[in-house]
Amino acid sequence: MSLAVLFQERRQKRGFTQAQVAEILEVTPQYVSDVECGRKTPADFKRVLKWAIYLGISQKDLLLYG
Repeated sequence: MSLAVLFQERRQKRGFTQAQVAEILEVTPQYVSDVECGRKTPADFKRVLKWAIYLGISQKDLLLYG
């Protein structure tokens, strides 16, 4: 499983929309979609960490799938 799939699955499991995640991360919903579909890779580690915390993803899983 890739980080993109992990983010998407966890977001859906927690019932968040891409727009809600985008608002927390201060990015566009399109950016969230692009990352979840694997079209873009988040380059900002702080943003990845914030995203993971918001979705309840452990640091262990970040290292495993990232």
